[in-house]
Amino acid sequence: MAIIYPTHPIIDEEELIRLVRTVESDDTARAFVLAATATIQFCMPDDLEPTATTPYTANQLVQHSVRSLPPLVLSAPLPVPRIMTCTLLATGLVGCQDPNNAFLYLRQATSMIETLRIADNETLSCISRAEKHKALRLYWLLYIHERYQVISEYRDPTLRPSSSLPDRDETVPQSIDVGFLRLIKMFKLLDGEFIAHWLDSPGRQKPTQKWVSRKCHEFYRDEVEFNGDAHLLTAAQLADLTITRHWLLMLVWRVAMSNQLLSKSSSEDCLSLIFPLHIATRLQQVLHKVPDHAIRVHGIGIGQKLFDILDTVADVILHIPSSSTTELEKRAASLKYLRELVSTLSCLDTTRQAIIERKLNRFEV
Repeated sequence: MAIIYPTHPIIDEEELIRLVRTVESDDTARAFVLAATATIQFCMPDDLEPTATTPYTANQLVQHSVRSLPPLVLSAPLPVPRIMTCTLLATGLVGCQDPNNAFLYLRQATSMIETLRIADNETLSCISRAEKHKALRLYWLLYIHERYQVISEYRDPTLRPSSSLPDRDETVPQSIDVGFLRLIKMFKLLDGEFIAHWLDSPGRQKPTQKWVSRKCHEFYRDEVEFNGDAHLLTAAQLADLTITRHWLLMLVWRVAMSNQLLSKSSSEDCLSLIFPLHIATRLQQVLHKVPDHAIRVHGIGIGQKLFDILDTVADVILHIPSSSTTELEKRAASLKYLRELVSTLSCLDTTRQAIIERKLNRFEV
């Protein structure tokens, strides 16, 4: 669990041990352990094949977890492990290239968290401090997962931002506590206005250059705050937060592009036609200090974000001529770096691999 706990700080070691010890008698515990093991395997591409110690593939573990998850009991409280099982199954099903069932299980998890009314201050005031910490982390975890699914699968969200953020929890290691809060604050920037623009919702007001500039500067401010906390974080957390922020900046640029707000002569980087090239350069400058394993440990989620960045950068290079030989060489170097980074993850589906190869075959990279 050490691999996924930093981004899923809900089930701690003590509770995990209890769940493992009861897998033979408790269907919910068994389903959780199987889903967690599958998620861990998807974060370890080299270990996806069965071995003597891990006799099942991640896909098989997901299937076993689905079969083990018991039906809901009328009027019974919803246990946190059940909500976490559905959350982890959603992640695992993405790894199994089954986005529809991934949506189904994530929607189950968000529906269960909504029944608990954790976003309401009145509910939070009625539970203990420790329960409040865990409840808020669980709510925001699902908010993050749902926002990611909104982007990747063009689904409407159901969860609204809670008015409360998790306080410092002494039972959680400081690096995990700080890193998870940074992740919350970053995804909180994907507000209703951004989602409406991304989904091109009917009746929405069109985004303006002013909106694009403001949204990008929100991420820039987040980066400044992140730099102040960086010394508290692990290499894996630094990699996750850095890649995610640059990916989100790329999404803002894509909204601007789809609404014809870009310009060759814009004084704002984020409104420039070649902004993705700047993102690639910035990303390379940061990640060259991060060991590969700190990136690879995040598995398919980080791979898809890097794919989106690489795909967009390739499109820009294909369609916007460089101004000089030096500029062309810089572009080629950025593209080569991203390609090599994505190739080390070995977690892209065949469709994405084919898309990238088709575009890169047009370059000598």
